[in-house]
Amino acid sequence: MRTVTILGILLLVGCNAITGVNDLDFSGGSDTDTDTDTDTDTDTDTDTDTDTDTDTDTDTDTDTDTDTDTDTDTDTDTDTDTDTDTDPDCDPVCEDPQEISSLPFSETSTTVGGQSCMDTYSCMPTWNESGPEKVYTYTPSDDESISVVLSNTVGDLDPIILPDLGEGCSPPDCVAIADTQINDVCLVGGYTYFIVVDGFNGAQGSFDIDITSGGHCTPCSLDESEDFSGAAIPGGWTVEDGESDDNTWFVTATVNGTNNPLHAFDGDFALVDSDDAGEGVFMEESLITPWMQADGCPDLIVSFDHYYRDAVPGAEDVARLEIQVGDDTAPWVTVGEWDDNLYDIAHECFPLGSHIDPWDSFRLRFYYTTGSTWGWFWYVDDIVVTSTMSCQPNQVFVLAGTYLTPGSLGGLFGADALCQGAADGSGLIQDGTYVAWLSTTSVNAIDRLDSARGWVRPDGKPFADTVTDIANGKIYYPPSIDQNGAEVNTTTRAITGTYTNGTLYDSLMTCGDYTSSSGTTRGGGPWGTARLWTDRTNLACTDGVFLYCFGIDRNALVKPYPVEGRIAFLSEGTLAPTSGFGISGADALCTTEASDAGLPGSYQAMIAVSTAAAASRFNDTMQWKRLDNVLLSDSPSDLLTTGVMDAPINVTAQESYEQNWGVWSGASSPADLPALSNTCNDWTSTATGTYGGTGIASLTDDWFYQFAGNCNNSQRVYCFQQ
Repeated sequence: MRTVTILGILLLVGCNAITGVNDLDFSGGSDTDTDTDTDTDTDTDTDTDTDTDTDTDTDTDTDTDTDTDTDTDTDTDTDTDTDTDTDPDCDPVCEDPQEISSLPFSETSTTVGGQSCMDTYSCMPTWNESGPEKVYTYTPSDDESISVVLSNTVGDLDPIILPDLGEGCSPPDCVAIADTQINDVCLVGGYTYFIVVDGFNGAQGSFDIDITSGGHCTPCSLDESEDFSGAAIPGGWTVEDGESDDNTWFVTATVNGTNNPLHAFDGDFALVDSDDAGEGVFMEESLITPWMQADGCPDLIVSFDHYYRDAVPGAEDVARLEIQVGDDTAPWVTVGEWDDNLYDIAHECFPLGSHIDPWDSFRLRFYYTTGSTWGWFWYVDDIVVTSTMSCQPNQVFVLAGTYLTPGSLGGLFGADALCQGAADGSGLIQDGTYVAWLSTTSVNAIDRLDSARGWVRPDGKPFADTVTDIANGKIYYPPSIDQNGAEVNTTTRAITGTYTNGTLYDSLMTCGDYTSSSGTTRGGGPWGTARLWTDRTNLACTDGVFLYCFGIDRNALVKPYPVEGRIAFLSEGTLAPTSGFGISGADALCTTEASDAGLPGSYQAMIAVSTAAAASRFNDTMQWKRLDNVLLSDSPSDLLTTGVMDAPINVTAQESYEQNWGVWSGASSPADLPALSNTCNDWTSTATGTYGGTGIASLTDDWFYQFAGNCNNSQRVYCFQQ
């Protein structure tokens, strides 16, 4: 075989030209083996192909063409390396953007010579943005509204805003796009954004850009909820029946019938019920929400109400809330878990920020398994995923330490400054805006709370849920904790100038809107709830007092978490000693009202007679709580011996929050044995010289005894579960 090299093109001449014998022609063509390597090297490769075709021809006509072609060019080698690529590397997209450190920002720039890596954006997919790009980055420190304006453009140039997801620009996650001007787009604080100038239909040229701030904003408004009111699993939701035996999640309005919660759900709820499935039935059941988009929301939360009963605490049966982020191949991650009994319907709230970024897609799963045990059940209702609420409530505290005088506060401005200073200087009070609970001749205290929701004391115990609840006296624990976490003295009074419903008490009783030492004003008692925490006594404008301070930045649902305990309530009915009701009559009233409310257990009145202290009627084996799950005292023994309580008993068996009611007690404390003359002759007469020891229902300091009441009066009684 011959080897011929012409301008680096290798030609092969077939073996039959030399031997004249039968061939195995790999070309499948004529006897002239013309291998035309058409090496179209437009990269001006000077291929010095030394094709050493060592044609070892033997008589056996075995055409062994050993083409040692150092050009590695196979047949029809079309080398398209032009070495004239004008586009910069697009990996990553938006490489080396110009950083903007603060706003406002202005400059003259150009897209000429920039990357041309992005042609379409999800927020306007029909626009062909095929020109080169000029890219900036900006990271707002707080949620911030910005506007981007292009002017004096050469060519059809458009501004675009993209989030930085850690891998350069992401056109599918476009935040905003416009023809020369983007107005008032809310960016999430702490996250970086790309601000891109791109050319429509390949346009490129110079431009002036102005980026300005519109101040604080709310980035998004995601608000998804489900209350299962349709009597069936909602559309878009998924039920995974682990054993495919129909023992799985369903919607009902009927409770299991065993170990029911103290309160009832409002209508339908979702239920998975191992008790109903029966012993030996293994369950692994999932209730899964539809996929949701975070849509730029940085602070999403999920909240829901539920009731979980555990057959064997600490065993294999468990309930979990889980989250899956991205797609259905991602793992399920635990958000919350329960493997012990709840004692009533509980409200749960979980921030999702540690699980998702503001542009993620995600879904939630309510997962229940019995393991190898026979479990009870799990009820779930009122599921909310939202950006408009928080899991962290506001705080309320008593500004204590140095007594203030009402006339020297410096008006509302001065009072607010005192509250803010106390909050900022405390290691216990969270960051935020704080205002004084004060009414003046121009503003009511209740209106100063604005649109805030949910308040707890510095020790975490709930004070109130809504502004309406505060106005109506629906208070959980009294506001008796100061900015340092200490309980204030029971003799402390706080200046308010405010009536029970949060409005001005009297326009003539404001100490000149807290700038004058002349006159009087109204004050509250920090150990009270309902009316008395804000409207208890008159104060001179020179008296030493404290202030109530309220946070107003947050919006969170607040309610007491269910606790184990016996029930105590205030009777709605009243009794008069003239009827000779006696202690048995008081017990009968408690029994009737408990039965009417469907309460469990048996009840007696916490009332003394001359032969038996009130405490002697009860044991101290378990704490007591109100119907709203507020614990009266951490120690039932302390309650019975000293009368110390954390919250008053002003809630009835029908869960009505009562105001300033007198209550028959008969003694100075539950452990005291009273004189006959202090019990209206053991609650049987109105004889001259006899009185009845009386407490105040909405106070914790004087709940059992504040004064000796006239036996002609009709008053309520305290009812305690035995």
